[in-house]
Amino acid sequence: MIITRYDTHPIPYGVGDQVIQLVTDNVTELSLNSVPPSNLMYEVFRWALSTEVGVYLSRISEEPGKPVELLVAFDEVETEVVTGFVLYLPVATHPEACGVN
Repeated sequence: MIITRYDTHPIPYGVGDQVIQLVTDNVTELSLNSVPPSNLMYEVFRWALSTEVGVYLSRISEEPGKPVELLVAFDEVETEVVTGFVLYLPVATHPEACGVN
C-alpha cells in the first residue's frame, strides 16, 4: 500500500473523483446515521455526504487559516487506484491533535 499526503497542493482530479466514489459507494458505513439502502432518504444522504466530502477536498491548500488534509492509500500494483483515505482537519491550537471527518 502506498500512502500519499495532500495538504499543501490541490489533489489531482482523478484522485478526488476516486475518493468521492468511495464515499458514494460506502455511504451507509461512513454516514453518522448509518442509512441503509432500503431507506427512502438513502439517495439524499448519498448525495449530501459525497457533496460534503467534495467541498472539503476542494479546500485542500486553498485556505491557509482553515487547513484540510487528506491521506490517500493507493494499490501497490495499480498505483493510480485509490483503495482508502482519511480526511482530517488539524487542530491549530493542538499540533498533536486532529478531527477526523
